[in-house]
Amino acid sequence: MKTTSLFIALFCSVLVYGQTEEVIINYSSNGETTEQSKLEESKKEKREVQTLFNPGKLTGFNGGPIWKSGILNDQTSFWSGGYLVIGIDHKLNIGGAGYGLISTVNSNYVDYNGNGGYVFEMAYGGVLIEPVLWDDKLVHATIPILLGGGAASASNVRVYDLGWNGYNDATAFYVAEPGINMELNLFRHLRLGLGGSYRLVSGSSLINTTDFDLSGFNGNLSLKFGWF
Repeated sequence: MKTTSLFIALFCSVLVYGQTEEVIINYSSNGETTEQSKLEESKKEKREVQTLFNPGKLTGFNGGPIWKSGILNDQTSFWSGGYLVIGIDHKLNIGGAGYGLISTVNSNYVDYNGNGGYVFEMAYGGVLIEPVLWDDKLVHATIPILLGGGAASASNVRVYDLGWNGYNDATAFYVAEPGINMELNLFRHLRLGLGGSYRLVSGSSLINTTDFDLSGFNGNLSLKFGWF
């Protein structure tokens, strides 16, 4: 009887010891697997952070008309133009934009006979880089920056009406125009923008006209159509 009891006790001890060892091994295995997964995820995150070039994901494109009103040669001026961009990660728009003067603005040009009465013709455009803030909100902000060039002339007739036969003095120039806009999401594919910018002109050579005369602040109104 004692021998039988001793055998049963020994058997139970071995069984309990085996189960305990299996639980420890499984726990250790699961722990190692979890730690290994965390280490792999950490390495993956580090690889993403350390990527040299990450151009981002294209998330849409949009374009539309833009109207400006501002100062040119100390006079009120009106402009019309448009833009077309692609969106990256809903945070950045990159594309192009261009604008042309559509109102009459008197120039400082005087011809060899001492006659004045000349008006400006002017247009400019270039690459548009536009960071977007809070894109998913009803009202959000953008920071457009245009870098490019343009041309201006002094004409005794409206070139806009009669062609390029009437200009007497012309120049090309460089332009940079930073700004800030507030946009309202009217519909899923339509936004209304309102903001301001400063047109900074350099390198012009019109007679009696400086770069400062061709520079100036603008108020901007835009409609944006597309996939945002």
